[in-house]
Amino acid sequence: MPITTSNTFHTAAISDTISSARGYWNSSFQALLRNFNSANATPNSNNLNFEGALTTEPDGMLYYNNTTGGMYLHTTKFGQGPYGNFRRAGLGTRPYTTVAAAALDSAALDPGELIVVINDTGGTAANNRVYLVSDDNKHLIDIGIPTTDGVISNNTIVSKSITGNEIADNAITSDHIAPGTVIETDFADESVTNSKLDSSLVMLGMVL
Repeated sequence: MPITTSNTFHTAAISDTISSARGYWNSSFQALLRNFNSANATPNSNNLNFEGALTTEPDGMLYYNNTTGGMYLHTTKFGQGPYGNFRRAGLGTRPYTTVAAAALDSAALDPGELIVVINDTGGTAANNRVYLVSDDNKHLIDIGIPTTDGVISNNTIVSKSITGNEIADNAITSDHIAPGTVIETDFADESVTNSKLDSSLVMLGMVL
């Protein structure tokens, strides 16, 4: 990261003058106040000077990326992400206005972080939800919110995701079928036997 007064932490050494020490401390306080604010350039040893000696970034250090709008925490516990050991782990959600906007920003997403879509008013208000960045491929998983009234709405079901395996035996009755919706093509060949037909029609030979 380029050295500026807003992203450099420099403690004074015993050999520094009072005037120099004052400048170092002022710069350091600004860096802490702004969380080493920068655009995609993470702090490194050039930004951390302890009494004249450059040092590596310590765990627990915060960094604000003013391009992605994300706050990052330096940690060596979870491997590296898009910004090295500055990870989103342990921090709050990152806001986006649409799911599409989050997908376009996939390079900046950190596996394991949560994002939230807010103010999506383009006919897809149901997308205003919390999503998990699941893996290195940056897949977004809708973690949703458990229902409180026992009712699952259409918005919580992925299209064509319910198969016969999810339906209990004898769960669908005639009450669940709209009149006139079952037509000839819905029947397998020779699936309707005489026992399922009106006996008077069979006796009269009206059924082939």
